[in-house]
Amino acid sequence: TNPYEVRYFRVLTQAIFQKMNDIVAGIQARPPAERQANAEEQVQLRNLAVRAISSVQRTRLLDPKNVGVAVDAAESFRGLTAFVQGADDVAIQNYESATDLEPINPFIKTQLGQLYLQKSGLLIQGYEANEEWLAKAKAMLEKALELNPNYANARFFNGLIIDHDGDKPRAWEEFRALQATNPNNQLVARIVQNLEAGLPALGVPPAPAMPPQPAAASQPKG
Repeated sequence: TNPYEVRYFRVLTQAIFQKMNDIVAGIQARPPAERQANAEEQVQLRNLAVRAISSVQRTRLLDPKNVGVAVDAAESFRGLTAFVQGADDVAIQNYESATDLEPINPFIKTQLGQLYLQKSGLLIQGYEANEEWLAKAKAMLEKALELNPNYANARFFNGLIIDHDGDKPRAWEEFRALQATNPNNQLVARIVQNLEAGLPALGVPPAPAMPPQPAAASQPKG
């Protein structure tokens, strides 16, 4: 093959990701209790990820101005975050490149904002969010909304950040506006109910189970 032909590396990258997706699909097809990669599958995914990263980097090197290459790579790695350690970081790197190449695209900024938000841990109930990642998510989502104020996904995740910041009236307004354009979305409806009840947007995490308490010792008579 011609080591300078971009299309060869793009096809190779797609083939590697397809192989990885086949492995992941096989894992997800198992009963819920068995949906975890075994040792062999972990090795396969790790080795394929290394090859995919190398192929993506080669493609980006040969065609650094192609935003489609960066977005495709970012989306592919994003889908593997549950199975390949560090896949989210590679996805972020490619989305950051994509938004530099196409700064007026609200979709790219929203996708990048979501990844920042996931890195912050805000979406994990009971987890103390990382404020640095959260600030990056907020800035990116606000830029997406400046480009398209009606972009529902950007408004949804930005609303969660607003609620986290403690501005419940504004968060309620955001989700009420979303509900008006998405009347059948059960998650948005539940968030509106939570905010009206004074609860966090995503609800209160379940209280930890209390351990059994020892019986009180009987007092001696007399």
